[in-house]
Amino acid sequence: MKKTLILIAICLGFSACDNKSSPDAAKERARAEQETGRDIENENQAKKSKVMEEDLKRRYRFFKGVENNYNGQFLIGKDKYQLKMTLVPTIRIIDSDRVRTLDEVQSDINNLAFTVQTATWYVKDNFAVGGCVFERVKPDIVTGIIHLASENCPNSFVVTLTSPETKADDRLNTSAILARDIINGNIELNDYLSVEASSKHNPQGWNAIIKRTK
Repeated sequence: MKKTLILIAICLGFSACDNKSSPDAAKERARAEQETGRDIENENQAKKSKVMEEDLKRRYRFFKGVENNYNGQFLIGKDKYQLKMTLVPTIRIIDSDRVRTLDEVQSDINNLAFTVQTATWYVKDNFAVGGCVFERVKPDIVTGIIHLASENCPNSFVVTLTSPETKADDRLNTSAILARDIINGNIELNDYLSVEASSKHNPQGWNAIIKRTK
């Protein structure tokens, strides 16, 4: 009987120890599961960030390929005018080996745009006849089309990538081909822009082919 009581006491002691250690074990398991979940989430975020970084690089190649000063002449009636157009990216993207957060990459994608300045003047006497600044211009990098319009500017423009031999009815197709070559890295710099302008003062509008100046 005495031995039986001793065995019962020992068993109860072990049971008490097991019960005491169970909460700690549960906490440890929960902590390990939480850390595993964080590791998986961080890995998924890194993969998404890498994909977005590649998208950003493709976009930025377009901006780098198109940015610059362009100049060209056009006619309205018998009067000859000069058009200068300057396109500058709003931000600069620097290559880095650091894995950035999704928020950082998304911020660059959202803020990447052109600031575009235009100026026109009479060729005969260099008399300035107009100029505008367009801010936060988002080009269509697939088609190469850049729309410029502002309440503060009497002129609006539709700009496309082009080449000197491009025919009018093939303008959009040429622009898309050039845009694709730039974002894929096949062409580093764009050389020509086709500009279709409309104006409050000249409803018929005018066209110009302008060339990169440097």
